[in-house]
Amino acid sequence: MSMKSEGDTITCDCGFSFQRGQSGKHECADGLRAKLAAAVRREESLKASVDVLGRRIAELEQPAPIAPDDYFSSLVVEARLSADKAMKKHPQPNYVLLKVAEEAGEVVQASVHFAENRMSWDQVEGEIVQLMAMLIRLVTEGDQVNGITPPDACRATMPAEPVSQGYTLNSPVIPDGWKLVPNEPTTKQWAAGHRAMEGGVDKVTLAYRAMVEVAPPPGDPDDSHAAAT
Repeated sequence: MSMKSEGDTITCDCGFSFQRGQSGKHECADGLRAKLAAAVRREESLKASVDVLGRRIAELEQPAPIAPDDYFSSLVVEARLSADKAMKKHPQPNYVLLKVAEEAGEVVQASVHFAENRMSWDQVEGEIVQLMAMLIRLVTEGDQVNGITPPDACRATMPAEPVSQGYTLNSPVIPDGWKLVPNEPTTKQWAAGHRAMEGGVDKVTLAYRAMVEVAPPPGDPDDSHAAAT
């Protein structure tokens, strides 16, 4: 092993050091073992840091989680149903763009009245649904009066055509406390059940009651079925 001196301090490559004039007798093996142990500790520390960085990079590369269905999505379902009805009742040409502006104003006014305790949130919600319905109409059919025709790729997908006839009853009597309901939930039932699941301990019962309450009678034009997801 070689020695290096700096002033009165002499240091061996093994890490042992002594002052000039003192005995420099030592075992290099001991110093080398200590240096090796320190190097191993540094390597382990670096490896742990690399592992942490690797996990962090993997987390950052993960796609953003898809937001679950929530209150807003239930409003969108209602808006789609409302837009479908409006397009059938008031087909083009129609002043859809003007209605978007009007409904936006109604949302602002209703929100202000809600803040002043002059309107309930249900009323604000109704205005929000109507605004979204008009926006759905705008991206679906445009506004032929004002020459707006959205590209086919941008048009919203509307719910299936409502079934309004062709029902055959298979039960002559409906007992008290019972109600005739469709086999598959309608769009309105789905939205009502979704909202009911947001509160209460027995969510299933709350959702069931809410959906049965808004179940349409056979042949009602409001019985378009919600698409399965």
